[in-house]
Amino acid sequence: MTRKARSWVRRAAVAAAITVCTAISATPADAHAAVSALTIAQPGGTGKYGAGCTYTLSARAANDDPVTFSVRQPTRLANGKLLRFTFDVVPHRHVAIFHWSPVVEGRFVLGARQGDSRWKLRWADVGRRLDLGSSCSGI
Repeated sequence: MTRKARSWVRRAAVAAAITVCTAISATPADAHAAVSALTIAQPGGTGKYGAGCTYTLSARAANDDPVTFSVRQPTRLANGKLLRFTFDVVPHRHVAIFHWSPVVEGRFVLGARQGDSRWKLRWADVGRRLDLGSSCSGI
């Protein structure tokens, strides 16, 4: 290989290395942080969630960085927006657990996400509480 060819190969290798390093540093730190699944414990009896009952939400996360759970309930604020609460939970072995106890009836939007990833959403219809002894449901 001639001296000119070796010099060209070195320059190409350096340019490739700079491109790779730039691409790596431009990737956000939490690019792989995401919630892959959000599940809500099934309501007993009637198949509807009950106001005053407690249900477990589980979010499977990419890592053990905090997971943000969101609960948007069907209560309107003075400005017309729906009331929303968020809670941060640290997962254990990539699973974050949150206990949700709706206090009003209506359609809730429940969500979970990790970092700035997209929300995983689930909808839950909540009715009046029906205590079934060993379980709690809605009607």
